[in-house]
Amino acid sequence: MDEYLRERGRNQSLTDIIAYNNADLATRAPFGQNLLLAAEATTGDLSSPVYQDADQRARNYATTSLEKLLTASDVVVGADFRLVDFAAVAGYPSISIPFGQFGDVTFGGLASVIAVARPHEEAKLLTFARAAEEIGQRVIPSLGEDSETMAWQRD
Repeated sequence: MDEYLRERGRNQSLTDIIAYNNADLATRAPFGQNLLLAAEATTGDLSSPVYQDADQRARNYATTSLEKLLTASDVVVGADFRLVDFAAVAGYPSISIPFGQFGDVTFGGLASVIAVARPHEEAKLLTFARAAEEIGQRVIPSLGEDSETMAWQRD
């Protein structure tokens, strides 16, 4: 991270950013800075065996999880933002589809779902997202056995 900041002409380090956030955590890091603290505790060497092993385990877990969800369809839809993380780690395409509003002002009151498809199946993902927006449907939570999925329902 320090190298990244230096390359971009910033006179900061990860330690500087953490200290800056600590001065007003509620405003500057309202969701905490656990990831920054964890990053600061590492060597930062992306070629280290420890990092490589953790990276491979994360990719395997994300890929396996998404493949389980994609066994019954070409696209999986969910409201859980871990779906975005899994897609990014596994290298699967994803898209956010707006569907309405809710009372949480933290995110401006906008609500959306995430749709994910397999690699190289972006056309299926975009077709699904376009159809969902054109139909004017909204997503109604149907939290059953798998809280990461939701049911589509007309208003």
